[in-house]
Amino acid sequence: MDQKMQSERLGTESIPTLLRNLSIPAIIGMFVMAFYNVVDTIFISYGVGIDAVAGVTIAFPLMMIIMAVAGALGIGGASVISRRLGERREGEANQVFGTVISVVLIGSVIGAIGAFTFLEPLLLLFGATPDILPYAIDYMFPILIGTIFFSFSFATNNIVRSEGNAQFAMMTMIIPLC
Repeated sequence: MDQKMQSERLGTESIPTLLRNLSIPAIIGMFVMAFYNVVDTIFISYGVGIDAVAGVTIAFPLMMIIMAVAGALGIGGASVISRRLGERREGEANQVFGTVISVVLIGSVIGAIGAFTFLEPLLLLFGATPDILPYAIDYMFPILIGTIFFSFSFATNNIVRSEGNAQFAMMTMIIPLC
């Protein structure tokens, strides 16, 4: 189904059908994201040890902040894009998409630089001890390098879902498991 037909069905199908068709893939996608964290924790606990798991736990709030900002931008953009598509103003929807992507990319670069600069004080603020701090820094380093990609993916996933293509959004979260 092309994007035009996908958007059209949002205005023609019944609410219960849309709710089922759009929410189930979103729930599965969120489950997959949570599953990534569980698998990370299991591998780290067996491979490195309990102090490393504590480091991941300390780093997790910083990861959640990154996810929250990217998610908020994606959901906010998705809301505006959905309304513009519903009003048949595709050009404005495309402009909003471009703006959201620009803000996400620029913001993630600035955020990653800021986090790199203040990583140790941030992790200490989140409760890191001298024994755990090196593990938390080691865990956050590749995450901060990949922030631009992760933020882009997280934001655009919400936008794709707002266009009525929840299955595609779900698949973009599941495919990395394969």
